Amino acid sequence: MLRYAASVDQLLEDPKEGDTEGDYFDAWLRECHREIHDDVDTSDPAELRSAKWVESESSSRRYDLGAIRIPDYESAFQELRAFDFRSRSSTRRERVLAKILVDAFQLRLVDAAAILTIGNIVAQSEEGARVVVVLYAGAAHSRCVVEFFRSQGLGHQGLPKKGYVGQEEWEDDEPRGLELPSYLHDFSELFPVPKAQPPAARAGAAPPKASLQERRKAEDAADQAMRELLEEEAQAPGQAKPKAASRKQKR
Repeated sequence: MLRYAASVDQLLEDPKEGDTEGDYFDAWLRECHREIHDDVDTSDPAELRSAKWVESESSSRRYDLGAIRIPDYESAFQELRAFDFRSRSSTRRERVLAKILVDAFQLRLVDAAAILTIGNIVAQSEEGARVVVVLYAGAAHSRCVVEFFRSQGLGHQGLPKKGYVGQEEWEDDEPRGLELPSYLHDFSELFPVPKAQPPAARAGAAPPKASLQERRKAEDAADQAMRELLEEEAQAPGQAKPKAASRKQKR
């Protein structure tokens, strides 16, 4: 529940930046800057959202879209609270603000429902059972669910393309059919689950430093081995004594 509330807050703190799909910005531009919306290419809302300047389709002028922002949730609530429905009808700006506020909760609710459903499926399975859950959703919902489970320690070890099926962007005339990897045709390829690679085994990673307790335990074991070796030499004086390497005990 806390993560759900935090994800909604993050989305509404800056609706233009939070909604990477660009739907909020496209709606804001249409309702509050209609003259710009009708004079630019709006076929790709995500690209429109991230653009700084866009060319006019009817003249040689350019529009500074980077300067156009959507109010955060605190400013939006204050603006809507000032609306007196008894004295006038709502404006386009007020209506689109209300829609964005409501949609953010519904949008993240879909993600929360998917996370809880997956959790219930796994929890209801027998201990030690092999469970495969396939989530088929849009890019934004899939990304949010993946981020949650990765924050809980899950990963994509052993899966090509980090376990991602499909692609983020499509051309208008590009077929949207998905070519499923072999492990989705045969779930047995997913087991046993590969373990995460320890940090010391990764390329360029320094070996983990032993704790003080571990170092002292290793030194005590070395001292014990040395004492046993000396006792063996004392019991067999006629035998050649091996040269003992000198060592300095460090604590």
